[in-house]
Amino acid sequence: MTLQNKHFSCVKPCKLLFFFLFFLCRKEAIFAQKDTEFWFVAPEISQGSLNYDRPTVFRFSTYDGPATITISQPANPAFPVQTINVAANNTGVLEFPPFYDFVENTPANTVLDKGFLIESTAPISAYYEVIGAYLSNPGLFSLKGKNALGLHFYVPFQTLIRNSDAYFPLPHASFDIVATADNTAVTITPTRALLGHAANVPFSILLNRGQTYSAEAASQIASEHPSGSSVIADKPIAITVKDDLLDGGAFYGGFCRDMMGDQIVPVEKTGTKYVIQKGLLSGPEAVFVIATADGTSVSFDGAPVATLNAGESTVLNVSGQHFVQSNAPIYVWQMTGNGCELAGEILPALDCSGSEAVRFVRTIDDVFHLFLVTHSGNQGGFSLNGSTAYIQAADFQPVPGSNGEFVAATIECSNAVVPTGQSSIVTNSTGVFQMGFLNGGPVGNGSRFGFFSDFGGQIKIAEKVMLCPGDTVRYDGLTLSEPGLYQQTRSGIQGCDTLIEITVVPATTDTTLLYAITCDSAQVGVSQQVLNNEAGCDSTVITAFVLVAQPTLADTVLLCPGESVLINGLSYTEADTTITYMSPANPGCDTLVTVLLQYSPQPPDITKIIVFCPGESVMIDGASYTQPDTVLSLLPALGCDTLATYILQLASQPTVYIGNDTTINLGDSLLLSAVLLNSGQGVQYEWQPSGSITCPTCPVTFAQPVASAIYSLYVSDINGCMSHDSRLVVVRKLPVFIPNVFAPNADNENDHFTLYASAGVEAIELLQIYDRWGSLVFENQHFAPSISHFGWDGKISGQTAAAGVYTYLIRVRLRDGSGEVFKGDLTLVK
Repeated sequence: MTLQNKHFSCVKPCKLLFFFLFFLCRKEAIFAQKDTEFWFVAPEISQGSLNYDRPTVFRFSTYDGPATITISQPANPAFPVQTINVAANNTGVLEFPPFYDFVENTPANTVLDKGFLIESTAPISAYYEVIGAYLSNPGLFSLKGKNALGLHFYVPFQTLIRNSDAYFPLPHASFDIVATADNTAVTITPTRALLGHAANVPFSILLNRGQTYSAEAASQIASEHPSGSSVIADKPIAITVKDDLLDGGAFYGGFCRDMMGDQIVPVEKTGTKYVIQKGLLSGPEAVFVIATADGTSVSFDGAPVATLNAGESTVLNVSGQHFVQSNAPIYVWQMTGNGCELAGEILPALDCSGSEAVRFVRTIDDVFHLFLVTHSGNQGGFSLNGSTAYIQAADFQPVPGSNGEFVAATIECSNAVVPTGQSSIVTNSTGVFQMGFLNGGPVGNGSRFGFFSDFGGQIKIAEKVMLCPGDTVRYDGLTLSEPGLYQQTRSGIQGCDTLIEITVVPATTDTTLLYAITCDSAQVGVSQQVLNNEAGCDSTVITAFVLVAQPTLADTVLLCPGESVLINGLSYTEADTTITYMSPANPGCDTLVTVLLQYSPQPPDITKIIVFCPGESVMIDGASYTQPDTVLSLLPALGCDTLATYILQLASQPTVYIGNDTTINLGDSLLLSAVLLNSGQGVQYEWQPSGSITCPTCPVTFAQPVASAIYSLYVSDINGCMSHDSRLVVVRKLPVFIPNVFAPNADNENDHFTLYASAGVEAIELLQIYDRWGSLVFENQHFAPSISHFGWDGKISGQTAAAGVYTYLIRVRLRDGSGEVFKGDLTLVK
């Protein structure tokens, strides 16, 4: 039933004005990612040997007003509450480490206390970023505020690319849950096996406020990712999805191992219309569609592609701009990136969501693209950082399959337009839009992908009505005469409905009897008063005054050692003290007050050793430390504060040397070995490209390199301190191709040891073959390169030589007048 032509009727005419004003004062609101409260749980990322999982940061962007931002872990009192002050239209950062042990939600299949609560005094945008020491496995998790909270979720995953098995701990796909209220019952029905739980068998967990749980895929195989798993809670929760160190090189070439992830939204915040824009992967990209209701039909660019039941999914290839539409709400997960560097994100529905302004922060100087989608007609209203020059209406194209309803654009931005590390803003003066960005390089620095506009799917208005007994209120044809929940849905523009929930609460009209104590005998008696309560009902209050001889009051006051308390104008510092005094009362009677002073329980002090590497910093209570130190901090607690002592220790920096740059001939082998200088404890090593070296002084042979290459060794110690050394190996192509094996068995395949000369060779002046005892067994002299079989037929004195290893000596004269001599081994097989 739509809400229009509002009119009301009441049994009692005097109450009409109250209800009319009540409804007029309500305001509609769309919850966006710009919010003042965010719940989040950070997933566990494989550390590997190069600290792929640290550092991590929270990044915050303010809008028109300054904000004081508080970051806490409600279930973990040991985590020091962090406070950041950010000016208007600016950005703030909270970096981990320190306190890194409190961040990642690990181990899996365990109730933990890792949930973050972020509270701000003004609306902000926020996201969590995995940076990593090696910068090759980054990820963005855009925090969605109230839009992230819900009771029912279907968890989306990509199912094409497996997690790499070359790292420790082994990377997996997982979804992580954080509760926002005590005694939250959560039921999980996994579509694939999880750690500790079989597929398709529901199980339940119980979480308190701020507690967390990680549901980790039992297998690293792509088809075993738990896409479409159902999560149902009886109180609001938030969910983070993570897919760690995916082997993107298998699909897109190169040596890429990347993480993708996001904070998802509940079913009620999904929709039926989505626009997809291809990123910069070196090949086709994909989106993964997950249904939330049985019988969901899905179309792609206007053509039907699948009919799905709740939790089922389909995969769609992405080659440009596309339009996905369904007859029931769906999740859409996009896999994109740069080159072979992967990234992934849940896409916002276009049914009724969007923002008029979005703030964000560019992370690195690599290639940066904005993804913009809006309704046709809004493309001329954009501005970027206050300028209308960077986003033009001509940049937008109609989205295929949307019947002209939507337009989209991908805008590349230089560092001068969108500065790295600073707050930027996109606005539209004509309508709402969806905005994301892709920031990264094709190799090495990973890819960062996220959407920062509104994910809300429905405008919601909550109304509360109090009814007097026997009264009836009519609201646009709906009769409100009994307590309960009433709902109205009003159709809005662009398909966005407004859900109005009216809660009818009975108002009481009972007579209230109160007793009042008096010390004045003249006040003894009974008084009666008739009142109107907030619902307009009449209530009677009868007050009986009772005479007492002397009122008394007893109380216990707790104080901490070293503190003082003010009682009746006097200061006290010692416990086990009883204070009595007369407090003037009104009317006419003093109160005898007895106060007992006692010490509040003293919480134990905390001592924590923090080891950090040269060049790093440690943040404590908003202050940054770069040198060894001992820092004292008071941690707020119930009762007295806890004294925290942080001992900051500077670790040594490991240094490695693997040799100078060198040049080798094509076909030769090179021994690489490392010398570790200034080593620390627990040093780990990783070669790029990876070889078989497992310790600092063990040599490894990279046999027959075919191109020039740079070999690098990265070392890290137990404290996470890192260094590396690189060596350039230049491969020189020989003027003569010399095989190393032949088989003179008369089968017309590789019967001769044949030399092939390049165009720069004038003549092959000498070929000599020696057996393993050093005896000359064959010799030819001065052959032109044009002779097709210049070599040895494998015979000695007309008989085929014995199988084994022989040596050769070859002298070549080049066309520039110089000469070269080559020596090596040759194997004769039969």
